Amino acid sequence: MYNTEKTLTKTGGITITKDLRYLTGLKPHDRVDVKVNENNEIVIKRHIPTCFFCASVEDTKKFKGYEVCRSCREKIKA
Repeated sequence: MYNTEKTLTKTGGITITKDLRYLTGLKPHDRVDVKVNENNEIVIKRHIPTCFFCASVEDTKKFKGYEVCRSCREKIKA
């Protein structure tokens, strides 16, 4: 378990330190999801592209501004 205390910047941001990025495998420009759980805690997780329509994570790509799987892209094109 890694634990660190951070201070928010004046605009409300935080910096994820190099050692924490190394431990989690995050690299510059990686996307993350920021959520609040049922305990009112902020949770930051690596973003996993998920189809906007069916929630599939297989072969999901940006399509007209949305993450869409191959199956749903083919249905939209048809």
